[in-house]
Amino acid sequence: MLKTEEGRVTRVRDIGRVEVASQTVTDKTFINEFAGVGVGVFQLPGGNALATADEVRSTMAELAKSFPPGVEHQINFDPTRFVAASVNAVYTTIIEAVILVALVVILFLQRWRAAIVPIAAIPVSLVGTFAVMAMLGYSLNTLSLLGLVLAIGIVVDDAIIVVENVERNLAEGMTPREAAHVTMDEVGVALIAIALVLMAVFVPAAFLPGIPGRFFEQFAVTISVATLISAFVSLTLSPALCAILLKAHDHHEKPARFWPMRALNWFFGLFNRAFDRMSAAYGRMTARILRVTGLALLVYVGLVGLAGFQIARSPTGFIPEQDQAQLVTIFRLPPGASLDRADAVVAQITEKLKGVEGIQVLVSSSGIDGATGTNASNVGRVFTILKPHDQRAGKPEQSLRAMVETVNQRLSEIQDAQIVTVLPPSVRGIGNTGGFKMMLTNQTGATPEEIGRVANQLVAAANRQPELSRVFSPFNTGTPKVFADIDRVKSEMIGVPADRVFEALEVYLGSAYINDFNMLGRTYRVAAQADGPYRQDLEAIGRFKTRSDSGEMVPLSSVASFREITGAYRVPRYNLFPAAEIQGSAAAGVSSGQAMAAMERVAAETLPPGYGFQWTELSLQEKLAQRRHAGVRRRGSARLPAARRPV
Repeated sequence: MLKTEEGRVTRVRDIGRVEVASQTVTDKTFINEFAGVGVGVFQLPGGNALATADEVRSTMAELAKSFPPGVEHQINFDPTRFVAASVNAVYTTIIEAVILVALVVILFLQRWRAAIVPIAAIPVSLVGTFAVMAMLGYSLNTLSLLGLVLAIGIVVDDAIIVVENVERNLAEGMTPREAAHVTMDEVGVALIAIALVLMAVFVPAAFLPGIPGRFFEQFAVTISVATLISAFVSLTLSPALCAILLKAHDHHEKPARFWPMRALNWFFGLFNRAFDRMSAAYGRMTARILRVTGLALLVYVGLVGLAGFQIARSPTGFIPEQDQAQLVTIFRLPPGASLDRADAVVAQITEKLKGVEGIQVLVSSSGIDGATGTNASNVGRVFTILKPHDQRAGKPEQSLRAMVETVNQRLSEIQDAQIVTVLPPSVRGIGNTGGFKMMLTNQTGATPEEIGRVANQLVAAANRQPELSRVFSPFNTGTPKVFADIDRVKSEMIGVPADRVFEALEVYLGSAYINDFNMLGRTYRVAAQADGPYRQDLEAIGRFKTRSDSGEMVPLSSVASFREITGAYRVPRYNLFPAAEIQGSAAAGVSSGQAMAAMERVAAETLPPGYGFQWTELSLQEKLAQRRHAGVRRRGSARLPAARRPV
């Protein structure tokens, strides 16, 4: 009820339409061709990713029992499966290490007891490493697991050195206890030196600044701790096990009675003779080299110089593209296109990609710009979730690059929108897409239209470069708008302050929050707005009314005129300056460093005076890493010649 007057009651339904609808209609979500709702679940700091994923699955399975008919849930993207794959890789590596150690030790030492010593060193060193990781608060993530995989090889190497030397002393007639004691005198210092050298290589990586330091910190600490524990085990446990498990050599051992053992002994004898000849040849070659140390030193210096030259000329990069089993498709309709047209493009994309080998599911959103994460009616994004790696392994047509090309080729048939498919960012949370991102900036007061024109020129020039691929800018200045020209003098004369004009436009066109009400145990928000048919054109907007100081309702057309214009629906700023995003990818076979250098070259040739650029997101981190590597401590904005200096 709105009011009562002379016995008459005026209700809301008498002057308007009431409906229960969505709070926001700026975007829609689709799972394949079906309407859906996306729910993101993010792990809290300190949580266990695998345990969290298991709880989410069990919780959703329990909730699904009470879903209404026709409603179901899918977990379309689960990044924890990469962590699970890494854990399984550690298990596989441990098994492979055990098998290889046993085979190598038995092949070279021909005693199965000798294989027990390095095999026993693996779990002891890993358990000690886990204890230190827990003490430091580290988790089992991809980087720490990589460190563990490498550490397994280091642990085995140290133990094999001890076993081999003990066996050599046993062959000289020593008892196992004497051989173990002499071995420690002979190789103990060498084991310590090996551990110190390896730690000198890995420990500095833990102190790298910036994002590279965060990446390598746990890896460096994990492998350094494993190396230190491995050295301790090799100096204590390994010689003790050798003294207990190994037996003195019997030079009068009787020939084997069973033919498999005789065949094995024949193979070992053949292997030993071949290995002895190779060792003797290597010794003679080493002796000759030592007689010409100057020449050997010259060759060594030449190799070091050649290595440095190759490093300097090698393509640079930051983080390589990773197969995250996901592609991101971004599409853009003409500015001002309705959300219904974006829904139609989503349907076309779904139809084109349905049935493509290697694609598991499509998660689409209309009304969300995949490049910027902002809302607009003429844009949308499609997450193409690929099948797991094990189902695509061995199929070149389903590799990551091949899938990108296949999707782009299929979607090129859609003429209603500009469509580009890119990879997700290499590091989740830093950017919305993969590739590079440059911010074109202006500090001379240029209008958005001028900035957009320069951005389009830069994009066109960049797409002509062979090093670059799919360069685009989400910045546009063609969005339809309505410009209200308010005659402030006239509005004050008739008692309609400009604030009331703004308020009326805000309420009628943008809605106004009234209050909340409860229905069926839920709280709903009440909003008032002009109905759709009454705000479709300029004449309808002019008929909106606001109250004057005298209490009369005055149409807005009496104090304002309205006309249609175009402009930017959003003007981003970077370091306070108006900016436009330039995004793209490196061409096939081109590193990210080469692509960024090509963009800098194109910008230097294309940008007029007063314009510049700055790298952002992962591109900025790569630039900072390059400068730290070069020993230049400066801030991370790229520089052009003075006339075209970036801001």
